[in-house]
Amino acid sequence: MSHNLYDPNAERAVISAILNEPDVIPQVLNDLREEYFGEKEHKILLRTMLEIYERGEKIDPIILCDELEKTGYLGKIGGIPYINYLIDFTVNAYNIKSHIKIIKEKYNIRQIMLLCQDVLNKIDKGMKNSKISLIDYTIDRFLNLDIHSSAENIYNINDIIADYIDNLSVENQIMINTGFYELDRLIGNIIGGQYIILAGRPSMGKTAFALNIARNLAKKNKSVAIFSAEQSKSELLLRLIAQNSNLTMEQVFSGQTEIELANNINNIYDLPIYIDDSANISPISIKSSVSNLLKRKININLVIIDYLQLIKSNNKYNSRYEEISAISREIKNISRDLNIPFLVLAQLNRKLEDREDKRPKLSDLRDSGNIEQDADKVLFIYRDEVYNENTDFQHTAEILIKKNRNGKLGSIQLHFDENHINFYSIEKEENNA
Repeated sequence: MSHNLYDPNAERAVISAILNEPDVIPQVLNDLREEYFGEKEHKILLRTMLEIYERGEKIDPIILCDELEKTGYLGKIGGIPYINYLIDFTVNAYNIKSHIKIIKEKYNIRQIMLLCQDVLNKIDKGMKNSKISLIDYTIDRFLNLDIHSSAENIYNINDIIADYIDNLSVENQIMINTGFYELDRLIGNIIGGQYIILAGRPSMGKTAFALNIARNLAKKNKSVAIFSAEQSKSELLLRLIAQNSNLTMEQVFSGQTEIELANNINNIYDLPIYIDDSANISPISIKSSVSNLLKRKININLVIIDYLQLIKSNNKYNSRYEEISAISREIKNISRDLNIPFLVLAQLNRKLEDREDKRPKLSDLRDSGNIEQDADKVLFIYRDEVYNENTDFQHTAEILIKKNRNGKLGSIQLHFDENHINFYSIEKEENNA
């Protein structure tokens, strides 16, 4: 193996440090795994020393040689002369962190090299029978590379406090609201990493409400990324025009008002809204697209997904329930990794329509994977006029807050303008009357 792929001296330095100063073994145990080493002899030595340590025995050259003799490895690592060589290897144990860092970096390089070889093999053999594209496969493999030790994800309380205080600064903390006063008063600020579900039956206005929130944020110069697996970017554009002009949905979609349509485009022309309507949207493609926007210095404040059950998975599952659960968990993890709130729309099963009161409940989500458990907030949207023509709640949408981690539960009512698919505060409507 090329020395570009591993560093034998760094590996010797770590083993030497353990032999000369056994007190460093807890740090090595936390930061290194056997497979991080490149030389077979060093893998055997590290594994043997860790076995001795885990038995509660002190590591010294005599015990190490005895253990290697028992397991038949002493001759394979170079015998007692090589152990003596390592003991005399002139390295200060104080630098062990730097040596561990070198070993891990070389391991990462080997992992990336293996991945690249795997991708090249896929190219040679072709992926005609695969459900995913070569690009998605490659991104998935890169995102799941094992290049970190678990110790890197555990922090001292002082470090957590310092990080939390740092994130309180305006420039570091994503903190947004929906633009609907009554709703914001109940659910509080939406912060980076939150996973919010907006669910309802078809025709309730899920997409329209999500676009209203996107519009409210964009008008405050907050960037929003929308991933639409249901409607094309052109359809979403026309909806945004109807929401931000005097043109009705019927006029916009009829195509009979091209001049007015062109004139009203200016109302949304500079809004920082980014739309991806790609076929086969998956969690991998969502993370890749958002990451690319961030690399372009576009600070995304909210990601909207429309809708969860249409998102594709790159893996195979025994049931649709398991698949939706896995997709939900993956999206939640992406939200946390990117520190961006995700508003994810979800379709509810028609079983709720068998009830007299058709207002959604948390139990209505349970047929669709572990969405309820994953979500930080669960909002349902309900319009009684969809089921009851003679209802007293005409042009009214109820937003039901059924889960709100660290916040209040409750419900609010909004006025719904079906012609322009806009939602308005009822208090505001009454004040303007």
